[in-house]
Amino acid sequence: MAKGATTREFDRGFIHIMKELRKLEDKPYVKVGIQGAKGNAQKKGTKEPLTVVEVAVYNEFGAPKANIPERPFMRSTYDTKRSEWQDLTDRLQDGIYKGLTIDKALDVLGLKMQADVIARIRSSPSWAVPNAESTYLRKLNKSDVSLLAHDVGDVKPLIDTGQMVESVTSVKVMKRSDDYKEGVQS
Repeated sequence: MAKGATTREFDRGFIHIMKELRKLEDKPYVKVGIQGAKGNAQKKGTKEPLTVVEVAVYNEFGAPKANIPERPFMRSTYDTKRSEWQDLTDRLQDGIYKGLTIDKALDVLGLKMQADVIARIRSSPSWAVPNAESTYLRKLNKSDVSLLAHDVGDVKPLIDTGQMVESVTSVKVMKRSDDYKEGVQS
């Protein structure tokens, strides 16, 4: 080498890619559903002490003794959106090689999944077992402001006060130890 010559190292993203790939060793993932503080909140407008999670479970799996039919909004969302979510995951993985962080990729995936579950709940009149006549009449007679703001035709299965829809969240789990914590809610 000539006297006084120097060499320079140019990183074209390799350091970023390796840093992000190391994060994958912890197997980060996203949980979507009715969980955390919103899920454990008391359901509004009921005499029974039910949490939003309990109401969601009764709707998802049904409660024959209480005459609540199965309205599987979580499972049916997964069934209909699974390949779309996999395609998005593949695109996000490709994005990591172009500068996207794992953290941001999980945010995008979680928010997409969350939006799909919410859309499934809101579209319940097109696929879910209709409300019983008594439930329909109870919802019509409510003095709840959110219901009064809508037409009579807006009385839907799975939606009463709107609290369950508002409780659907996505939680990023960056490390396995985070699985037992509240996590980061979007």
